[in-house]
Amino acid sequence: METDEEVALSPSACEGGRVSTVRTNSVGLLRAELSHRAERFARTYGLPHCLSYGQPPTVYFERYDDGLRHGNFLPSTPSPTRPS
Repeated sequence: METDEEVALSPSACEGGRVSTVRTNSVGLLRAELSHRAERFARTYGLPHCLSYGQPPTVYFERYDDGLRHGNFLPSTPSPTRPS
C-alpha cells in the first residue's frame, strides 16, 4: 500500500511568506532508490541484467551464459537445478 505524507516548506521558499505543504510519496522515493541501487550493483559486478521500460526501471537479473549461475543469487547459494 502506498502512503503519502505532507512536508512543510520554509516561509522563504513560498510566495508571500506563507508556509505551504507539498505531498510526497515516500513509497515512490523508496522504489526509485532501490531501482538505482540494483542497477548500480548489476553494473559494478558485471551481472547479466536488463531494465524494464518503466520509470523508475525495474532491474531484471538474468542467467549467466554458462547456464550454471543466475544474477538473483549469491555464488554460495545452492541452485535448485545444480546439486550442492
